[in-house]
Amino acid sequence: MVWFGFFRLLTSHARWLLAIPTGLIQGRWFALTPPLLSKQYLYSFRAKSLVRFRIGSYYDWATIHEIFIRGEYSTSLFAIDSQIQSHYAEIRKIGKPLILDLGANIGIAASYFAASYPDAIVVAVEPASSNIKILEANCVGRLNVRVTHAAVGAVSGTVALFDPGQGNNAFRTFGGESELLEEVPCFSVSDLLRQHHTEIPFLLKVDIEGAEKGLFSEGTDWIDKFKVIVVETHDWMLPGQAVSSNLLRALGGKNRDLLFRGENLFSVRND
Repeated sequence: MVWFGFFRLLTSHARWLLAIPTGLIQGRWFALTPPLLSKQYLYSFRAKSLVRFRIGSYYDWATIHEIFIRGEYSTSLFAIDSQIQSHYAEIRKIGKPLILDLGANIGIAASYFAASYPDAIVVAVEPASSNIKILEANCVGRLNVRVTHAAVGAVSGTVALFDPGQGNNAFRTFGGESELLEEVPCFSVSDLLRQHHTEIPFLLKVDIEGAEKGLFSEGTDWIDKFKVIVVETHDWMLPGQAVSSNLLRALGGKNRDLLFRGENLFSVRND
């Protein structure tokens, strides 16, 4: 059992109950277990299979709700979705689509992408050792998920990982005033693509707690290799630091659509 606190326990159960009719009507994902249980089970109507997670906090459960129930990584409501799915199908004819999940945390998004795009290879990149253990456990049996214990940045090297005390989904590779957790390898996107050169880039997801400012600061020639780029921006979390400035500069002038869903900005290449 996971302790949420009284108010979160009430609100999370209300959200879970309200999501039941939505899942049944939409016929996509259905949350079988109530929020307070440390083992969460979801059922996919499309795949006719179960997805299981081990969670340790309210934030983990909320992430499951956002990704699977609210569909915040889904492109199905976008008018350009048919083009995205056609591109995915074209890649499948010649090879394996590649999805990079940067900031994979405990594997919730990676599992969503693995279930949504079963013919793709999903590379889950996560810097925190504590999260890596849970991520690997959560992805056991998902043969199209590969786990990489590393951070991501504009250049490869080594970075320090800090804990600002905001939960296991808020670790940062900057902010020396926070508690130092560990030093970890750091890969550029270009290096990750070289490591997985037998697959064909399709989708890039970025949720790295403000480090997107550094990621998009230089060496971004890889952007148009991906049909879809999904970024959770963090200007709300780091006011006055223009965290999204390099992202917007890197995308500026490109033949890509910008779309929004939930907390995420989607950039879709126009072919």
